[in-house]
Amino acid sequence: MDGTSTTYEAILENTQAEDGELTHPGPPAERHPDDSLARLIQASSTVAPDETAEAVLDRIREWKELPDIPVIEGDKPLGSVNRVNLLDRFSGRYTRELHGRRPIRDFLDNLAPVFELDTSVEEACRHLSSRTEDVLPSCAILVEDGCYRGVVPTRVLMRRLSEAQIRAAQYSNPLTLLPGNVPTVELIQELLDAGTEFRVAYCDLNNFKPFNDVYGYAIGDDALRLVARILVEEVDPGLDYIGHIGGDDFVLVSRSPDFEATVRRIASSFSRRVRKLYKPSHVDMDGILAVDRAGKETIFPLMRLAIGVVKPDPALCDSHHDVATMAADAKHHAKMSAPEYLFFCRRGSARGVVEVEGGGATDEQLQLYKM
Repeated sequence: MDGTSTTYEAILENTQAEDGELTHPGPPAERHPDDSLARLIQASSTVAPDETAEAVLDRIREWKELPDIPVIEGDKPLGSVNRVNLLDRFSGRYTRELHGRRPIRDFLDNLAPVFELDTSVEEACRHLSSRTEDVLPSCAILVEDGCYRGVVPTRVLMRRLSEAQIRAAQYSNPLTLLPGNVPTVELIQELLDAGTEFRVAYCDLNNFKPFNDVYGYAIGDDALRLVARILVEEVDPGLDYIGHIGGDDFVLVSRSPDFEATVRRIASSFSRRVRKLYKPSHVDMDGILAVDRAGKETIFPLMRLAIGVVKPDPALCDSHHDVATMAADAKHHAKMSAPEYLFFCRRGSARGVVEVEGGGATDEQLQLYKM
């Protein structure tokens, strides 16, 4: 799952201000820890700022692949010099004789932008596309804490973004355009393989089916888009990933240290804003009259967002299947955990138990899993 599509802000820009009247949200970014320019870095010829223009002109034939060459002083990039521009400057009669011994630092054009290694592909492309120059630079200069590390060709950068956009469209949920099951599974497996600490929140709508039956699929879709909108509003796009894996099931993958507070805000926001999708009479009775699975008329409470949260231990989870088992069990507990419908699992894997100080723990406290 390399690269990104567009930013999560696209959902906010493409939904109307009034909840309950949501338009089709735009595709969000696919975020994961390896989605950075570091994966695209290449070596490049460089020049020192005190080299003479004449000496640089003598080496200019080495620059066949990338016309923009970094000018490096020690390990710090000062800018870049463009082969075409330099040749143009010295094309006049006697120009080389007059200016050839001047240092190349006097001829910097700085077409090539400078990015930190951890800059995302999307962010770099957005910066390049917003430039006022008519011609794109041939490369971007990459630094780590300000120290030169290499370059990434612009053609490679743009190709990676295009591939990510195509992939995002292929695997996105057609209703919300959030990433679907495939990229979500791949991200979780990558985090496990890298030994990264992360949390997964499995979100599910309580009483969605009776709501859909009474109000129809169009309003039901509005409820799902409301969930997507709230998730985008509350998460940190640099640390959190949102997936819509089907129906009313959403998954958050987070590396944020404040994720528990985020989850509580999400649940609270949904329970408050979903009321706008109901008729006033249903809000007054705090539910709707519908037929249950046994064919009996029953009052179903207003929808609530049930969220089960797990923190997988990469050393104890063999694969994303273990994480899925944990998340499904946590979601089941959340759906039964009125009135908040939140469940924060203390398990690190899909096997074993959690020791509770003082003894006398119940099965619920131990959070046993049925395999």
